[in-house]
Amino acid sequence: MGCGYYVSKQSNLLKKFDKISIRIEKKIAKYYSEKFASKIKKEARAEFESIIPEIPYFSGTINIFRELIIMSAWGVSFYKPMKKSGKTVEEVMMVVYEATEEIHKSISKPLRWLLRKFIFSPIFLKIAQISSRNVSEHPDGWKIEYKKGENKECNWYFEATECAVVKFFNKQRVPELAYYCNLIDYIQSNVIGMGMQQLSCIGSGDKTCVECMKQGRETKIPGNLKKLFENKANNKS
Repeated sequence: MGCGYYVSKQSNLLKKFDKISIRIEKKIAKYYSEKFASKIKKEARAEFESIIPEIPYFSGTINIFRELIIMSAWGVSFYKPMKKSGKTVEEVMMVVYEATEEIHKSISKPLRWLLRKFIFSPIFLKIAQISSRNVSEHPDGWKIEYKKGENKECNWYFEATECAVVKFFNKQRVPELAYYCNLIDYIQSNVIGMGMQQLSCIGSGDKTCVECMKQGRETKIPGNLKKLFENKANNKS
């Protein structure tokens, strides 16, 4: 259940949505047509505007989870009109993946280096732990813990028994999106260099979600996303 917090932030949220939707529109046009892409962009904006009051707000001066739930709302906003137009969840997620990856790759390499250093610093882990305590108190939030790695295979990891993204997708009546709930995690890890290893995922039916991060390690494609990338490779050939 959303608290209505973001209603007062609607103008800024829509400006940000308009900015990212330009990239998504281009990806939709690539696969379909400019006319179809323009139609979906318009319908997605109206969908996002209607969703804003339902976005849960997670407290805290700094909370790393707030942006993630807003990004999930963007995904829902584009998925609903594309689904109504007969597109499959796999087709929509490929568009979302390509646009999101492009956004992340637009970050300069020096800035990616700085982000990586910060993400593997004790300060980030402390911020993540504070954020996780705040978000775990919210009924629509994650039940999650961030911990320092106990061996050489992991600098830090998190374990969640409830996922806010999955809850949000269910409440938006698009539970099929839950299977791809870790797509953003994979993109961020792959582009920034976080060495993510997915051990379990609530969205794909596991009881917990566990992701381990190791600086310098290659980010492997999580099992639930492999089919998506296989389809992408087949489309190129």
